[in-house]
Amino acid sequence: MKKFFFYSLSSLILFPFIFNQISFAKTEKQFQTVESQSELLSLTEQNIYIPYNDFEKVLAKKEKGIFIPYSDFIKLWEKATRKPEGKVISPPPLDAAIVHSEYKGTVIDDIATFKAKLKISALKKNWANLILNIDNIAITSLSIDGKTPILKPVNNGLKLVLPKEGNYVLQLDFSTRVNTSPGKNFVNFQIPSSPLTKIDLTIPGKDLDIKIEPMVSKKSSVTGNNTVFSAFLSPDGKVNISWLAKSLETKTAKSLIFAKSSNEVYIKESVYLINTKFNFSIMQSKTDVLKVKIPKNLSLVRVDGKNIKDWDLKDDGILTVNLYEKIDGKYNLSIGTEKYRDLDEKIFNVPQFEVIGAKREDGEIIIKAEPSLRVQVEKKSGVTQIDPKEIINRIDFNEFV
Repeated sequence: MKKFFFYSLSSLILFPFIFNQISFAKTEKQFQTVESQSELLSLTEQNIYIPYNDFEKVLAKKEKGIFIPYSDFIKLWEKATRKPEGKVISPPPLDAAIVHSEYKGTVIDDIATFKAKLKISALKKNWANLILNIDNIAITSLSIDGKTPILKPVNNGLKLVLPKEGNYVLQLDFSTRVNTSPGKNFVNFQIPSSPLTKIDLTIPGKDLDIKIEPMVSKKSSVTGNNTVFSAFLSPDGKVNISWLAKSLETKTAKSLIFAKSSNEVYIKESVYLINTKFNFSIMQSKTDVLKVKIPKNLSLVRVDGKNIKDWDLKDDGILTVNLYEKIDGKYNLSIGTEKYRDLDEKIFNVPQFEVIGAKREDGEIIIKAEPSLRVQVEKKSGVTQIDPKEIINRIDFNEFV
C-alpha cells in the first residue's frame, strides 16, 4: 500500500514535467507555422507553371482560375474594356468663307448705290466668325433671310457671326461717293474679299471710256442713255472704277489763245537751267491741245500743269500737250529745259519759246547767275528793261543780273 502511493506520487511529479514539454513543443510548432504563413503572405508570385496538356482540363473544373499580378490584370482589363477608336475628324481650316459675290450699282449725280449678294459657307459647327473687310462705303441695309445678322465692328470692317454650320446668303446695300478729277469721274472703295466677284455698274452717258483697277475681265454696253459696265474683280476686293466722255464736242468756232510767258534763265558753271511759265487765256471756244515750240539746242526735262493727259515732243521741237478735258479761260503751264555749258563758253543766246497758234504772245526774261560768274547783257532786241521791283517777290536779287 505504501509502495503504491510512492509510485502514484512519482507519477504526479513527472506528469507536470511531461506536460510542460508537450506544451512547449506545441507552442514552438505554432510559432513556426505562423512564421511560415507570414513568409507566404510576403511572397508575390510572378510565374505559375502548370502542365500544358492539362491546361484546359484544369480550367474546365468549377471554381478554377489563374493567378496573375494585379498590375498585369489591370492592363488586360483596360485592353478588354477599351472602346474602339472612332475616325478623328480634323477641325476646319477656317470658320467661314465667301464663295461668290455679285454687286449691281447705279450712278446718280455724285453718289453710286449698290445692291450686293454674298454667298457664304460656314464650316464651323457652331458660332462661325467671318470678317467683312470694307472701307469707304456707307452700309444702308444688311440681312440674312430677311433678318439682321449678328455683327461686331472691328478695325478693318465688320465681324459677321453665323450661329451654325451651313450655307447663307447675305444681302448688302451700300453707297459710295463719286469723286471727280480733271477729265474723269471715279469711285474707289473696298468690298469683302471673295474668290469670284462680279460687278455691274450703270453710268449715265452713251460714249464713255471706262476703266477699272484691278480687273480680271470687263465689257460694256449702251442701254438707252446709259452705259452698263460689267467686270470680274480680283480676289482682294479693292475697286477703282473711272470713266470719262470719249465724244468730242462740235467745233463751232476756233479757239483764241493769248499767252504770257516768264523765262527764268539760271547760268551755272556747267549748265544753263531754264524754267518757263506760260499763262494762257483761252477765248471763244474750248480746246484740249496746247503746242509750244522749243529751241532745238535745249533738252526738255519737265512738263507740269493740271488736267494733263499726256505730252509729246517731236523732232521739229514742237511740244504737244493733250488735256483730259477741254478748257477755256485761264490755264497755267510750266516746262523745264536745260543746256550744258562749256567752261570756255563766253556768249549765250537766250532761247525764245513760241506758243503755236497764239493770237498774241508776250512775256519777260529773268537772268540769274552763280556768284562766281560775271555776266552782262551784250545785245538785246525786241525787249524792254523793266523795274526789278516788279519781280521782287519772284527772284533772289543776290543772283540777279
